[in-house]
Amino acid sequence: VGNLRALHSFLADNNLLTGPIPTELVNLQALETFSLWVNQLTGTIPTELGNIRTLNSLTFGFNFLTGSIPTELQNLKALQLLYLSNNQLTGPIPPELQKLQALMGLYLDFNQLTGPIPTELGNMKLLNSLMLANNQLTGQIPSELGNLQKLDILQLENNQLTGQIPTEVQNLELLQSLTLDGNAFDSN
Repeated sequence: VGNLRALHSFLADNNLLTGPIPTELVNLQALETFSLWVNQLTGTIPTELGNIRTLNSLTFGFNFLTGSIPTELQNLKALQLLYLSNNQLTGPIPPELQKLQALMGLYLDFNQLTGPIPTELGNMKLLNSLMLANNQLTGQIPSELGNLQKLDILQLENNQLTGQIPTEVQNLELLQSLTLDGNAFDSN
C-alpha cells in the first residue's frame, strides 16, 4: 500500500489489525484521510506522519497505541480532525498542537495523558470539539479556553483538575456540552 502515491484516502477501520502502524504508510504523501479506528494496533504514533502535509483527518482511536503525542503533528496545517481517543498515550498534551489552525475536532480522551492543559489550545480558533476526559490531567482549566468561540463540546471529566472554573467559560456562547465531573474543583 505504501507505493500508492496518488492515494487520497486510506481507511482500515474495524478490523483486527495488530502490531505497529506500518511505516510505509507514511509514504502516502497525497493522503487526506488516514483512519485505523478500532483495531488492535500497538507501538507509538510514527513521527513521520508530520510529513504528510495533505492530511485533513487522522483517526487512530480505539487501539492500544502508547508513547507520547508526536510534536511533529504540528506540521499538519490542513488537519481538521485529530482523533486519538481510547489508546494508552502518555505524557503531556503538546502545546505545539496550537499550530493546527484548521483543526475543528481534538479527541484525546480515554488515554493516560498527564500535566496541565496547555494554555496555547486557546489559540485554535476553529475548534468546536475538545475532548480531554478520562486522562490524568492536572492544574487548572486555562482561562484561554474562553477564546474558543466556535467550541460546542468541552469534555474534561475524570481528570485531576483543580482550582476554579474560569469565568471565561461564559464566553463560549455556542457551548452545548460541558462535562467537568470527577475532578477536584473549588466552589469559590
